[in-house]
Amino acid sequence: MKKNVKRIIIYILIATIVSLLLAFFDKRLTTHSITLFNIFLEKLFLVNLFIFIITGIVFIDDQGTFNVFKYSTKHYKASVSKKYKYLLEQEYSLRSKQEIKEFLKDKYLYAPKKHSSTTIIFYSSTLVLILYLLLINL
Repeated sequence: MKKNVKRIIIYILIATIVSLLLAFFDKRLTTHSITLFNIFLEKLFLVNLFIFIITGIVFIDDQGTFNVFKYSTKHYKASVSKKYKYLLEQEYSLRSKQEIKEFLKDKYLYAPKKHSSTTIIFYSSTLVLILYLLLINL
């Protein structure tokens, strides 16, 4: 648990520092009557949105949403391509079409859910978006 809290704090610090640096180098800071805080919030939102989208896609993939598509493409490739079928038979010592089908099901369709480090970053990104929504009303 402490490890995850440490990662969340590190992510929030990195996102804040990057957003602050981007805000300092924004041209509108000197030419318009916009404050540094508003530019910082805008940059924080953009940096965080980018990370939120990328980690969100990885999070959905880790939950097994795309396993059906992975299995379908591998099964189709094994049924059409003789070379791929031969490689599967040699590498995993499979003998029949049914064994290949069962192997592909076990490997791709019923794959266990993963819990990668991107899950923590996804949750951290969600937390920063909520903080942004709270700060934008100030």
